[in-house]
Amino acid sequence: MIKKSIFNWEPCLFFLAFIIHILPILLLTPFVTLDGPAHLYNAHLMKELLFENNNNLHSFFEFNAFPEPNWTGHFILSLVQLIVPVLWSEKFIMILIFILTVYGFRKLIFQINENAIWLSWFVFPFLFNFTFLLGFYNFALAIALLPWWMCWWLKSHYDRLHLKNGLFTMLFFVILYFSHLVVFLLAGLSAGIISVFNTPKSERKNLGKQLLYLFIVALPGLFLSFLFVFVFGTGGYRGEVAYLPVSQLINDLLFSRMFVVYDYASEKVFTLIFGIIVLALTLIGFIKISWTKNQISFGLITLLSLILIFIIPDSMASGGILSVRFVQWFYMAWCIWMATLNLPKKINIFAAVLALSFSLGMMKIHWRVQKELNETAQYYLEASDRIAVGSVVLPINYSSNWMHSNLSCYLGAIKSCVILDNYEATQKVFPLLWKKNMDPEIHLGNHVSSNRPCVNMIQSEELTGIKIDYISLWQEPSDLQDSCSADLKLQMNQLKFKSILKKESIQLFER
Repeated sequence: MIKKSIFNWEPCLFFLAFIIHILPILLLTPFVTLDGPAHLYNAHLMKELLFENNNNLHSFFEFNAFPEPNWTGHFILSLVQLIVPVLWSEKFIMILIFILTVYGFRKLIFQINENAIWLSWFVFPFLFNFTFLLGFYNFALAIALLPWWMCWWLKSHYDRLHLKNGLFTMLFFVILYFSHLVVFLLAGLSAGIISVFNTPKSERKNLGKQLLYLFIVALPGLFLSFLFVFVFGTGGYRGEVAYLPVSQLINDLLFSRMFVVYDYASEKVFTLIFGIIVLALTLIGFIKISWTKNQISFGLITLLSLILIFIIPDSMASGGILSVRFVQWFYMAWCIWMATLNLPKKINIFAAVLALSFSLGMMKIHWRVQKELNETAQYYLEASDRIAVGSVVLPINYSSNWMHSNLSCYLGAIKSCVILDNYEATQKVFPLLWKKNMDPEIHLGNHVSSNRPCVNMIQSEELTGIKIDYISLWQEPSDLQDSCSADLKLQMNQLKFKSILKKESIQLFER
């Protein structure tokens, strides 16, 4: 009776666990990630450029004419900002990512083996992962869609002659491309493996046509991918193709690197537990293993994901930090494959408890930093109240905390300002770009790349013809004494900047 009630209550318990996981996002406004403020800002700029007549924004920014594989997240953020406040649009996309991830993973587990539904609880640790907390929204959306894609392909790859299915599949591929190029390619590889190993004997004679159909529906995405590599080359975001040492990749696998975010040395002690849990469950599953089509196909997908960690560079094709993304997908694929092992139901329930406990434990470890980042961001939110809409702001960041790199973008997102620190607009792989000769890294100084910056505001204004209205100093050391800092103070006096806000971490000056 107790056992039966546990199974009956499983969906409700699963939903409760999901609600617990979105609480940090709901409680913290903003919920700070590394690149999240920059994505939020650029999405806001897109909306403003399309619907508002803000002269300064139009003078500095233009849309990227190339169909970049980084559009989906920005498009969703821009669209939602037409309805809700800017900071709530960020919550919306985060919760959307969680919903797609959680229920796509669960749907795929159920489709593979409905008796293994408790293993869908292994999705929870993957929510607050490294790439998500770095604010890689496009990749997070793409990886969230991948299980949905597999569910679709498992059901529909026989229906190759149906025009409606073909068009939908083609659209799905295009959405995956515009979300993230790597995940688009993973989707194609996964679909090919599923077609080869999940096609029943009665349909084997049509396997060639089925693979041709897959190639045809993937053609738009493949064309865009080849065009992207042709235009931008194989170099990474710093211009080079770079591999991580094999020893580091092995360490990343052993310590489940996708869960380590803020402090590698202390967090990896706990993340090792996750790999041990998954390995132990796999060994238990091998005791009574019976090979089925799903075990073979998803086993090969998992194996291929492992191999790709060591083959694909960490930096290539204008992208970076790729290896940890493949580590993340390898573990996700491994957890999906476990559903094919027909583990005893009691083991599945115990595994679900372990997965949830691990996830809640990591949330607790990360919560302190997330709360501190939220409290830190409040200084910028307060400063935004003192800034006029459409103004030009020069942010000077003295902080050595890498998570503070894009906090100034909150000013621009809230007040539709030009923030003269926008890494996206310099990368050429995002929807917006600096207009010709308007990139501040060219005419203003090294304030984007250094926490001891030298800037030349007078030269910048002469070249752009646009004056700087505000300067924010972030965590300026009280004992700072160098030539660049002294020169900045001289320029501020010459251009008649006056202090209008001074808090613990921020100073704001108005011209």
